[in-house]
Amino acid sequence: MHTRHHALLQLTQQVDALISCVRAVDAETLPVYSLWTAKDVLCHLTFWHESFARNLHAVAHQQKPSPLKGTLTTLNQQGVDELRGNSVDTLVGRLLAAHACIQASILDPILGLIPYRRGSRPYTPGEHLEIVRAHIQKHTGDIYSAQSRSASASASKTHLPASTPPASSPSRPNPGMQRTRYARR
Repeated sequence: MHTRHHALLQLTQQVDALISCVRAVDAETLPVYSLWTAKDVLCHLTFWHESFARNLHAVAHQQKPSPLKGTLTTLNQQGVDELRGNSVDTLVGRLLAAHACIQASILDPILGLIPYRRGSRPYTPGEHLEIVRAHIQKHTGDIYSAQSRSASASASKTHLPASTPPASSPSRPNPGMQRTRYARR
């Protein structure tokens, strides 16, 4: 139980870090991945956090859980598409509500396995907490990296002397165009 409590504390800290990060950037316009802004990443994470909370609530109350069905790629985009119309503040509120539901049930000592997605194995509460924490941490880091790239690109555009070749010239690599990871979201 102590380990699960510690994992919940770490997840809570990561959720707080994500919210701080998203509120510190222009989430509506900051590109993080090829087709997703920081707000889209928040949609994605909120979608999955709500799914985790629903399934956990069902297991904790001896009800039948309803894990999501589909491929990860399809579900990831579905989550973004479903939530994109919400404001950042609304998404943060939904993320926090899902997190409160998780906090209310995850420490129950008789809790069993929690389903994640149809066709994939269920996870113990401790495993689920760690997977979700790592997932949120990865995306939070990607938002920070995108912000750094954006700031570097803006700074290099506004502070270049007239005689300096553009940052995209072959003689000087563009720091704002570093490769990002697109494969797994």
